[in-house]
This record gives sequence, C-alpha cells and structure tokens, in this order.
Amino acid sequence: MRMKSYPARRLRDLRSQWLRRNAKGLMLLFLGIVAVDVAVLLWLVWVGATPASMYLLGLTHAASLAVLWYLTNVCFLAHNHDAIWQLRGAW
Repeated sequence: MRMKSYPARRLRDLRSQWLRRNAKGLMLLFLGIVAVDVAVLLWLVWVGATPASMYLLGLTHAASLAVLWYLTNVCFLAHNHDAIWQLRGAW
C-alpha cells in the first residue's frame, strides 16, 4: 500500500475540518441546488415528457453536482491559506 505524502494528509485534514466548520452553509448551498433541480423537474413535467426534456433533466442533475463539487473546493481553497501551500506539495 502506497503511503500518502504529508501535504496530501494535511490537505485532507484541513478540508475535513473546514467542512465540519461550514456544514450549515454547505447544507444551504445543497438545498439551493436541490430547489433548482426540483424547479426544472416541475417545469419539465408541466411542459411534457419528451426525450429532449429528459436529456435536459439529466444534464441539469449532472451540472448541479459539478457546481456543488466545484464551489465546495473553491470556497475551501479561498478561505484557507494553508491549504494552498499543502495543495502545491500534495501532488
């Protein structure tokens, strides 16, 4: 089993601490994204189910997950100066 470097372990620890400290804000972000997904779903049901609308629904879900992942990581790196130094050495 390969050992992870110190910067990689430290980055993981910093990220988990940040996630615990900001759990409420992240939950609000998650609920906002779910609200957008539900709004798109209701709109598509109202318009009618077509292959294109189902494709749009799947695209919306995938984009929502990508936005959630991206914003979480960007906010973490923006708020934690030490994380940038650890990120540079983690690879």
